[in-house]
Amino acid sequence: NQAEVIALDILRFLACEPERFGRFLSLSGLTPQDISTLAGQPDFLASVMDYLLSDEKLLHEFAENDSLRPQTIAGLRQKLPGATHI
Repeated sequence: NQAEVIALDILRFLACEPERFGRFLSLSGLTPQDISTLAGQPDFLASVMDYLLSDEKLLHEFAENDSLRPQTIAGLRQKLPGATHI
């Protein structure tokens, strides 16, 4: 599933920089061990994508880094659990 792959890419993107990852952990209340356990679960991956989509600056950094359009990421989010279909 492409949406899950992109969500895992987002997680790697966050984890690559301690400050970014620390903020994600702080806001989510998770530990690195929790993430290891949850990484394959669609609901968790959806929350990772939601986190990125909630921060426009971070969204654009990731999109540029992965040569994606922000709209593509938002569209892929619709394929994961809990999406609000507009």
